[in-house]
Amino acid sequence: MWMIFFEKFITAVEVTIIVYFLIKYLGFKKCDRNTYLGVGIMWGLSFLSIGTLSWYFDFEIYSTLLQIILNLIFAHIFLDGALHKKIFISIFMMALVALSAGFISILFSMIFQRTFVEIITVLDSVRVTALLFSKLFLFQSVMLVLRIKSKQETLARVDIIPLIVLPLLSVITICFTLETVFLNPSIQEYALYATCIVAVINVATYYLFHHLAKAKQLQDNYALLELQYDYEKKSFEGIQEIYENISRIQHDNKNHLLCILGLACSQNLEQVVAYTQAILDNYDVAHNNVRTNNQILDIVLNTKFAAAQRQGVQCYTGISNALTFMNADDICVLLGNLLDNAMEAARISADKKIIIAIHSEGNFVRIQVNNSISESVLERNPLLLTSKQNASFHGIGIKNIRKIVGEYQGIVEFSEADGFFVASIFLPDRTNEAQISTNSV
Repeated sequence: MWMIFFEKFITAVEVTIIVYFLIKYLGFKKCDRNTYLGVGIMWGLSFLSIGTLSWYFDFEIYSTLLQIILNLIFAHIFLDGALHKKIFISIFMMALVALSAGFISILFSMIFQRTFVEIITVLDSVRVTALLFSKLFLFQSVMLVLRIKSKQETLARVDIIPLIVLPLLSVITICFTLETVFLNPSIQEYALYATCIVAVINVATYYLFHHLAKAKQLQDNYALLELQYDYEKKSFEGIQEIYENISRIQHDNKNHLLCILGLACSQNLEQVVAYTQAILDNYDVAHNNVRTNNQILDIVLNTKFAAAQRQGVQCYTGISNALTFMNADDICVLLGNLLDNAMEAARISADKKIIIAIHSEGNFVRIQVNNSISESVLERNPLLLTSKQNASFHGIGIKNIRKIVGEYQGIVEFSEADGFFVASIFLPDRTNEAQISTNSV
């Protein structure tokens, strides 16, 4: 009876290591009751899968493949990270399990001069020691991987498939190798060499995954610097134009004052009033700026609206929440990217119009940017992929929007309605702003 309990104990240890590795490597999407319930369900299903199917050696490969599926489902529902990363880690974890079990079992059979069949079927002190060592080896391997992993691991699409296929083939290879040794114990020495080779391949695969992820991160950082440079350049051009406008206004004001003085000297009060009113009306149309109680928001909106006007795009605003709870950098990145994308689409549309609204709605702040479009964007490009030639250094705008929204635990949605492309963002409202302004630019 104690043999059965020991086998179940070893299974429980293996399942715990698997679940622990997935959670520590990927991290939870959110910590709540449903997540913890999901962890419990995952542990129970894994225990049944490994403890039942792996009991029969012929079904070992099916147990491993089923566990990969369970890992992936658990990671997809409850854990954070990109899908390709979840697939790779789900498979790689089971490759570690298969390698540790196969390597230690074959090694012990050679050290103690036992057949592989005896090691896995006869529960004596040798098998107990082999099982304990295999789980210790697995745990140390897991901890080593967790220690060297990067915080950011994203891959280019061309790199994903081979990195997923290699550990999957390793799992299948190990299972078939062990089954062959089970049927023909005389080749266990060669099986040990084969297991070592597969282990080296998996180490190289993870190193490649790690290296390519770091290279992709450097590429994304470079692209972000390119984006920031372009943004700074556009901001400088906007400031330069503002300075030129101020100089022009000063010059025009001098002429206006001379005209008003002349009319006043001739005591033509009606013309003085009419001329002054005309100047004021023209000033309101040409120089009506957005003014909130957030200087950074004002600068971003007015700079972008000035750039839009140069391209013939009319901008309208309705703002009752000045986003004072957001960091200045986040406001610049979020609204800068939203308005850059809106401007690029609106300038080639028939209406040439942008509408931005920022309002509190219950416990959330809604940021909505509408821009006119000539044709549907989502029909021909539902993933909003860049259409520019150098895709590596463009298309960062949408990524940055999603990144900022994610940092504030918000939601971003893209849709189309009535000839407009609509970008809607919902952020948890951390302020109680009074109505600030509603302007047309």
